[in-house]
Amino acid sequence: MIRHYVKILYHGFKPVDEEVKEIVSRELFDIKTIPKDAYGYQFYDITEIIIDDDSGTVLTSKPFNVSNRYLFGKKLSLEYVKEHMPGETTLILNMEGNKWTHVLQVKSGACYILEDDDVVIPEP
Repeated sequence: MIRHYVKILYHGFKPVDEEVKEIVSRELFDIKTIPKDAYGYQFYDITEIIIDDDSGTVLTSKPFNVSNRYLFGKKLSLEYVKEHMPGETTLILNMEGNKWTHVLQVKSGACYILEDDDVVIPEP
């Protein structure tokens, strides 16, 4: 049996905390159900196979069909950060040193690394 999940991303102690919820399908997922303090989400699937009904033993696959991350915020280039946020020296040094071309700035002001396949959903 294939089960579908959404992983909701929050700024937290790690610095990213996650909440995983089982969903009916990606197509029926309502983005409005994502809590306002979340900054993004990602879908994936897991296959479960019942090995022994009596004992309840189930084999669970690793996540597959993992989607891009969908992130709420503003995509900032290194040039933008240097010009508009010159006091953010640690961010600038991290971007330069790690060759990050862009970061995501969320409504709280925190910035996160953007991967090439991330999808940024602009916040109003």
